[in-house]
Amino acid sequence: MNAATRRHARDVELVMDRPWSTVWRLDGGLWRKQCKSIWRFEPQLTASLAARWPDRMPEVVDYGDDWLLMRDAGAMIEDVPGAHELWLEAIGRYAELQRGEIAHVDEHLAAGVPDQRLAVLPRDYADMLERDELPWREGQRDRMRRFEPHFAQLCAALDDVSSIQHDDLHIHNVYEGPRILDWGDSCIAHPFFSLVVTFNFVKTGRDEIRDAYLESYGGDREEFDRALRVGKIVHLFKWIRIRDVLPDEELAKYDGWFVGWIDEAVAQTDE
Repeated sequence: MNAATRRHARDVELVMDRPWSTVWRLDGGLWRKQCKSIWRFEPQLTASLAARWPDRMPEVVDYGDDWLLMRDAGAMIEDVPGAHELWLEAIGRYAELQRGEIAHVDEHLAAGVPDQRLAVLPRDYADMLERDELPWREGQRDRMRRFEPHFAQLCAALDDVSSIQHDDLHIHNVYEGPRILDWGDSCIAHPFFSLVVTFNFVKTGRDEIRDAYLESYGGDREEFDRALRVGKIVHLFKWIRIRDVLPDEELAKYDGWFVGWIDEAVAQTDE
């Protein structure tokens, strides 16, 4: 434990230890998060966002190259009365944050946030097709190969705008306030890609969530639908990055996720 944490804590409880981070609950309503491997950019990103958007981010007490000390953010909104309204408010606040962070894209990239801007996506798609180790089902890779030129066309048809993209924006990462936590899966990408994971967790009320997002961010439904189709493929690229760094003994735990997102990506090749 570093000196900054010792200044703020007497009692320490280990809450989670995963390949991406270790989290402790500390005395005094504080949490310490140690970020690992490809997720080490999270402390700087979280601190930067919290400085500019304190009303929708966790309160950062202190941070270092690979650790965060945060004040407790309260309950997840799913456990709070009026959760649906809070969720819609959070989506609107998140969209406002994205608009504001367009000006800080270069800063985030320099700090190590992964680059998933439209220009690099055809390259990442080609890399995906070379991955023999992915848990492809029979015929899936051939189907994705045939779709490759159309994927590039879909990317080119999107508005060429990039911002911070949480890429894990679901109800378990939004807390009362509402405040948005756990930015370790973020990338720099088309803003609308964010709703891919949101919709994976939310089975009803998607139109209302979409409309709340677009009301705050701007844009139209046609662009949104096109971005969501591309984003469902791009989300697989994140899982490939994760798979590259997971220890062998951990791979089996997450293969269900990999298979599911390959299936989702392949489904986007339907005309």
